[in-house]
Amino acid sequence: MFQRVGQIYIVLNWKIYASIADCFILPPYIRQLAGEVLSYNLKFILCPPAPFLSTVFEVLKPLPKNLALGAQDISHIEDGAATGEIAAKTVSPWASYTIVGHSEHRHNHHETNYRISEKASLALKYNLVPIICVGEEKRSGIATTFVEEQLAQSLVLLDKEALKKVIIAYEPVWAIGAQDPAPQDYAENMLKHLRKLLPAETKIMYGGSVFEDNAKDFIEVGFDGLFIGRASLKRKSLEGIINKIKDVINSRSTTQK
Repeated sequence: MFQRVGQIYIVLNWKIYASIADCFILPPYIRQLAGEVLSYNLKFILCPPAPFLSTVFEVLKPLPKNLALGAQDISHIEDGAATGEIAAKTVSPWASYTIVGHSEHRHNHHETNYRISEKASLALKYNLVPIICVGEEKRSGIATTFVEEQLAQSLVLLDKEALKKVIIAYEPVWAIGAQDPAPQDYAENMLKHLRKLLPAETKIMYGGSVFEDNAKDFIEVGFDGLFIGRASLKRKSLEGIINKIKDVINSRSTTQK
């Protein structure tokens, strides 16, 4: 198995599961957890619902160097008459990252790949690292072709230097919210394909039903991190996932000695 060495990213996507009470209870625990794994080179990116960003930021101050906030989405519109939109400049005082192109948002808002590219470009303008989600809707033999086309169209407005700054989250749609994630060999095959399409500096993470019992499968094959949904709101589940990642890192260290 390919073992990629470097910082491992942990995106905690709260979706809209979280309540305002969660914003006071969970972030201190996440800050503590991040502090405990500083030596493991893990980077936590906490993505609460947009109305809670400022609250979570205040609760977390001062943020440890390996913990940052991210928005769950931003508008493709920079400024002006756009009722209900969330502008990049609106979240930038608190967030350092933003998710764009999540399959739920693509589906619910009928977003095109070009629209995702617009959002990613605008994110970079406001010093937000875009976490660009891609993934096939159905498990099939043409999945790599589908994802390659989706990725290319979602990056069309970004130049090569910009591509080095983004994070790609591979989330097979059929695995999101499902009982089982993509099999390890299936995900590894997609990862190898994506690596051929992107600069070496571009980080690629896996998402889609990530839990304690499968988290290490994706780090072992070389993903640069995990995109975690439901499990990110459960202390025991999150701690279990982090422990599995630590096991992989410890194993690599032992092998390299």
